[in-house]
Amino acid sequence: MRLVVLAAAVAVSGGSVAIGHVTDEITSLSVSTASNCVVQYKDSLSLNGLTDLSREAAVVLGNHEGRLFLNGLTTLTPDAAAGLALHKRWLVLNGLTELSPAAAEQLIPHKGWLSLNGIESLSPELGTLLVRHRGRLFLDGVKEISPDVAEILAMNRGVELSLDGLTTLSAEATEILRRNPKILVPRKFR
Repeated sequence: MRLVVLAAAVAVSGGSVAIGHVTDEITSLSVSTASNCVVQYKDSLSLNGLTDLSREAAVVLGNHEGRLFLNGLTTLTPDAAAGLALHKRWLVLNGLTELSPAAAEQLIPHKGWLSLNGIESLSPELGTLLVRHRGRLFLDGVKEISPDVAEILAMNRGVELSLDGLTTLSAEATEILRRNPKILVPRKFR
């Protein structure tokens, strides 16, 4: 019965349904469709077909109790980020290659794992905001950081900060990051 309700909601929103990839086929998310997805997919909800997310739908998704995958999003408004910050478990936004300071500020209250592996570089401003996240933070797309950004990241007080994608790290930045045992870097920089 739930699949029928979801299929009808997807048809109304302009998405298509394929068995086995039902939710990843959704390209437009109404509040109704978001509500149906949250109810039906309690453990893990993958909406990687979405490229846009309204504040209202984000609030509904923020109440999802399982892992939430939104890798199709390439931009995130501050309003949508505020809704997603309500989420308490894995929030995977690996399609974002940039995150505005305003959206980052709104994501800070998120309490679970936050994956932003699409971001390849960190400005001091973005780093200052993200280290305020108290859950586990994944920034494995970042390839290189300056000593100034390393100083900021060393202030991380969250559960863990993963920088496992670093390919270049100066000796100075390496020493700075080593001060914080909650920061994970590739083995070659430990």
